Amino acid sequence: MKFEKNAYIHVIFFSIISIIYSIISSEIIEYLKVASKVKFIPFKNLMQEILLSLIFAPIIETLFFQFTVYYFIYYIKKKVPNFTLKKNTFLLLYVITSGLLFSISHSYSFYYILLMFIPGGILAYSFYFFKTKFTYPIFYTFLIHFLHNLFAFTWNRM
Repeated sequence: MKFEKNAYIHVIFFSIISIIYSIISSEIIEYLKVASKVKFIPFKNLMQEILLSLIFAPIIETLFFQFTVYYFIYYIKKKVPNFTLKKNTFLLLYVITSGLLFSISHSYSFYYILLMFIPGGILAYSFYFFKTKFTYPIFYTFLIHFLHNLFAFTWNRM
């Protein structure tokens, strides 16, 4: 599998948006003095953290929160009589549902759940975008998630 023409530009764009959100939300947390209340998953060692946060989580979460949620809503739209959704309504329902489920799955603390809604929405929108314009939406969404987690992994060590 090779990168499709211009796909990398969109991967970088969505990654930058996600990273900017992370930086801004990090600053807001510090300003509000709630950083101690934002808990993260406790890892046993560095290798476990790398494998879980950079490889397994992006793969599993992309498959479940973007791919599965997209096709579940799409299936309901197609199979349930009188359940018609305009394109924008479908997109909004999908992004909100995916973002909400994504954030709830990050239930290490209440604040972390709140913080993860936007990245979940960005990943959902990026999946939708790549699904409509490119061949490999799962791969590109995984890559955005990986780059976001790589940034967070690096940022937390500075």
